Parts: sequence; C-alpha cells; structure tokens
Amino acid sequence: MKQHRNIKIAAITSILLAVVLASGFYFKHQRKLDWDEQTVAALKSSYPDDGKERMLAEVYWSKYPDVGADPYFGKGGRLGFYGAREHFLRHGTEGAGRKWPTLE
Repeated sequence: MKQHRNIKIAAITSILLAVVLASGFYFKHQRKLDWDEQTVAALKSSYPDDGKERMLAEVYWSKYPDVGADPYFGKGGRLGFYGAREHFLRHGTEGAGRKWPTLE
C-alpha cells in the first residue's frame, strides 16, 4: 500500500514538472516571437520600401553567405528579408568590416 502511494506521488510530481517545463518553454518561445515582431515592425517603419529591402537583403546575403545561412538573420530566418538589415545594424559595423549594399 505504501509503495502504491509512492508511485502515485512520483507520477504526479513528474506530471507537474513536465507541465512547468513545457509552460516555461512556451512562454520563452512567445517572448522571442514578440521580440521578432517588434524588431520587424521597427525596421519596416524605418525602411518601408519592401521591394528595395528585399533586393538589398539578397545582395547582402550573397556577399556574406555566413549571414545568408544564419537561422535568425539569413534567408528563411525568423526576421524574413529584414534579417539582413538587422544583422548589419547589430554586427556589421562593429569591426566586422561589412558594408551595406547600395542599389545604383
């Protein structure tokens, strides 16, 4: 009888732990999505020409393939084509020697 009760307690504890861990992961993921939406909205308001930004992103990604392959800043990344601009703003000017392309 005592062993049966210990099994129930262990099962309930495991379930509660799983729920806590899953909810933590969910909220962390939601915060990341909210941050990404805010980042894209800020870039979109500063650089409203989607067509031009898309072309500049393609040039930037082709010039810097490491950025193009990045899961956050690259092609297919969470920021879309604004990922290239965000990468340049965060990392491109800090001694990395990267240049933002121009369309002529």
